[in-house]
Amino acid sequence: ALTLLLRQPKTSGNIDRAAALLSELVATSAPDSELALAARYHLARIKHVHRLEPDPEAARRLYRALFVEHPAHPYAQQALVKLAILELYPP
Repeated sequence: ALTLLLRQPKTSGNIDRAAALLSELVATSAPDSELALAARYHLARIKHVHRLEPDPEAARRLYRALFVEHPAHPYAQQALVKLAILELYPP
């Protein structure tokens, strides 16, 4: 999924496929697993920066939920940084 996000040229199809793969990981992994948390973080990143038309509100919700549910995890801590960036520098 992450390779699809980096693949050039960036296409909506690759982004959609990456989002589908990450969503599947969230749905089929244990909620507290490293894999699920990584997938949730990257789904927020897709909403934040990868889409051709970003959705900052959706990204905020995903980042906030990840941090509230797992505040000590490194992905959640990174989500908090991204959330702060969105709050300080609105698009």
